[in-house]
Amino acid sequence: MSLPPIGSRSVPSTPLPSQTPFGAGALGSVVGVFLQSIGLAALAMLLAAFLHPQLERVAQAAQAQPLMVSSVGLLVAVIAPLAIVVLAITLILIPVALAAVILLVLAWLFGVVALGMLIGDRVAMSLRGNIEPVISAGIGTVILALVINAARLVPCVGWLAPLLVGLLGLGAAVVTLFGTRQMGQWSTAAAAAIDAAGKIPGTPSD
Repeated sequence: MSLPPIGSRSVPSTPLPSQTPFGAGALGSVVGVFLQSIGLAALAMLLAAFLHPQLERVAQAAQAQPLMVSSVGLLVAVIAPLAIVVLAITLILIPVALAAVILLVLAWLFGVVALGMLIGDRVAMSLRGNIEPVISAGIGTVILALVINAARLVPCVGWLAPLLVGLLGLGAAVVTLFGTRQMGQWSTAAAAAIDAAGKIPGTPSD
């Protein structure tokens, strides 16, 4: 049996990898950050239109005591997931665990939007213009979102910016109960609880 000539052998063609435009991934990331910022700003404008006094209380709490409020946010961020896991283990309390997850996410969003509104108010004051609170809330939230995403690009420490902002917003939303009360009322209630615990028989007191 004669072999086919060498020149007639067909060499399997390897398909070339599809060439993607240079920088397409970076462009997609930029577009994603922009859309995320616009969506958060739209949410901020919606909340500012209907819950502006509550957002103001949350922003005031974050501005007045940022260290204490962030500590509360850190405490909630550590304890809440553990409590949710415990609730989820008992099958009958799974709906409660889901409600707790939703409440935690809403508190974080409400706090971050309040911080964005605070930034927007500062921008409006610096421009000395008559800007509606709804518009300033949207502008401030866009600025906050862009700054956070830009800080993420810093190697090793880029995760600190979103973490600190999230803890501050979460703590401010918790201590004001979503802006339904002033921060001073929460401090008074906490002090009263501590005093009541000190008066319990058998509890050591000064």
